This record gives sequence, structure tokens and C-alpha cells, in this order.
Amino acid sequence: MSKRNLLVLIMAFSSLAVGCNFELASDIKTENQNLQLEVATLEKWVAEAASVEEEIDEIRERLVKKKEELEEFKKEHPEVVEYAIKNKLE
Repeated sequence: MSKRNLLVLIMAFSSLAVGCNFELASDIKTENQNLQLEVATLEKWVAEAASVEEEIDEIRERLVKKKEELEEFKKEHPEVVEYAIKNKLE
């Protein structure tokens, strides 16, 4: 083969290889952007989860207080509780 033909073959193969590298780099960049978006979404969910846990704790505290108030009401007014239970069944 002549030097010119070899040079053309080398150029053709190198352009194919470079083209593949550009495509791979583009795919990697796109995948990286997708992963960054997923990470941002997960970080947002983690931040929201903390506030949801705080709300759940507050609701549990209010529930405990309401139960205590109900028990206290039952002790102070058993006739009202008995009347309410009786009328509920009817």
C-alpha cells in the first residue's frame, strides 16, 4: 500500500474514533445531567421528610394531650360519657 493510502486509512480510522469519543462524551454529559437532577430531587425529598417528621411529632404530642384531656373529662363527668355512649348505640 502506498503511503498516501495508509495516511487516508489512518485519517478515516482516527475520525471514526474521534467521532465515537464525541458521542460518548455527549452521552456521559447527558447522563451526568440526569444524575445531577435525580440527586437534586432526592435532596429535596430528604429536606421535606425532615419537616414531615417534625409535623408527625407535633401531631403525636397533640394526640397525647387530647387523650389526657379525654381521660380527665371521663373522670370528672362520667354521667356525660355514659349518656354519650348510650345515645351513640341508638
